[in-house]
Order: sequence, then C-alpha cells, then structure tokens
Amino acid sequence: ISAMPSPLLTYFPLFRWMKVPSGTPLIRNEPVKNGDVSSILRSVPKNFNGYLAVTGIGYSGVEEAIFLIDSGTITHAYYVHLKYSYEEKGDGALEKAFNVFLADGANVDVVELTVPKLKLTASFNEDTKLNKPFNLLELGKLIPSSYNKDHVVRIMRLLPSAELSSVLKLIEAGLGMGKAEDLR
Repeated sequence: ISAMPSPLLTYFPLFRWMKVPSGTPLIRNEPVKNGDVSSILRSVPKNFNGYLAVTGIGYSGVEEAIFLIDSGTITHAYYVHLKYSYEEKGDGALEKAFNVFLADGANVDVVELTVPKLKLTASFNEDTKLNKPFNLLELGKLIPSSYNKDHVVRIMRLLPSAELSSVLKLIEAGLGMGKAEDLR
C-alpha cells in the first residue's frame, strides 16, 4: 500500500463518504510500524489545520480512517472498511479508526488545509464531529497495543445473508480474506 497514493489525499468523486478537499501534503505514505506515530506527530506543527488519513490492509480488506484537525485538535473522525462499504462516523468511529494504525502496511498522509477549506470540510461532514475533541498529540496514547480483527468480524456478520454466504464460499475456496470459523 505504501507505493500507492492514498485516495484520501484529494477529494475523489467516487469516494462517497467523507468529503475532503485537496490541500498541501505535509506527509505522504509514511509507514506506521506497530502503531507508533510519534515521529509523524513530531513532524506536524502545533496549531496544525487539516487532516490525517491512515490506510491499511486490515482483516479481510482495506480500512481507512480520517481525522479532521483544527488548530492541533482532532475534531472529527471517520472510518471505512472499503470492501464492505461499511462506515462509522464521529465518536463511534474512534475505536475502529485507532485500530487502522495497526493494520498491515498502515501508512499515514497528513494534509494541510487553509482555514476556509477546513471550515468548509467540517460543515460538509458535521455527522463526523466528535463530542469530546482531543489534542492531536494524544493520538499515540489512544492506539491499541495490537490489531483487533473482531471489529471487522462484526462488520462482516452484518452483511446480508446472501452476501455473507458468498464471502464464506470465497474464503473456503482460498480466494477470500478472513477465516470461515470467525463468521460461524
């Protein structure tokens, strides 16, 4: 994944979930090893305005998370599992979003936005707003110690029965990602 630019670096018309505009990339495709974001956070200005996007290959597919940052404070959060078109927004997204930092090949993009673009992005994504914003520097303390596949297993179990049956058949044939016993 680190060789591919994240589709979150610029607004991507087919990406129908969180709307983020283009900005000035500060960090592109920076690998995250064992959830350690300390060097990344040291590279971000104290009163940063923009967003941090993390992408990784989690359990059964690509997962992404975006954190909107206003003056160094994370104010909005968004999570998506691309394979299953599953998303969570705001406070409900946090646990899964933190988990993405531990996914295989996790990498981070940090994009600076002008204040007008930041305000516009926040207004278009009001449903991703956090009840308790937190300082960007606290992010490293909130990332769990290991990747939790149970988040994605719960997402997979929400699939319509016909789709879940297809996923199980692919897994059993060795063509799908995941483990059949996790879904039974």
